[in-house]
Amino acid sequence: AGEYLLAVIIFNLGDLRGRNISGQWKGTWSFCDTDKSESHEDTVTLHQFGPFVRGIGIGGEFHHRINAKLKPDGYLHGTWREIRPGTDWYGSLKLLVSNDGKSMKGKWIGKCTGGVRAGDWIFEKI
Repeated sequence: AGEYLLAVIIFNLGDLRGRNISGQWKGTWSFCDTDKSESHEDTVTLHQFGPFVRGIGIGGEFHHRINAKLKPDGYLHGTWREIRPGTDWYGSLKLLVSNDGKSMKGKWIGKCTGGVRAGDWIFEKI
């Protein structure tokens, strides 16, 4: 039983090619509507445990949680959820982590005010 558990843990850790994305990040996300385009910035703290990543947006107008998994090919994919009381906004994200681990770029999609929205999400390590 112990050998099986160790094998499962090693399999789930995978080969992350030395990428560690724990730390403080400046996040910039945007979206376009038919009548306007918006861009927002915040500070996000990410904690990585093997391939698993948890984070919280702590600055700016919006406050969200991130739960994601870093794949060996450098893609971070997961979910986000706005955590301010009275909001019911949530969705998915997919970001490509740079080889040096100092930036991530990708897309988000989710349920927001006015229906489903999507846009770019860019992270720069602080």
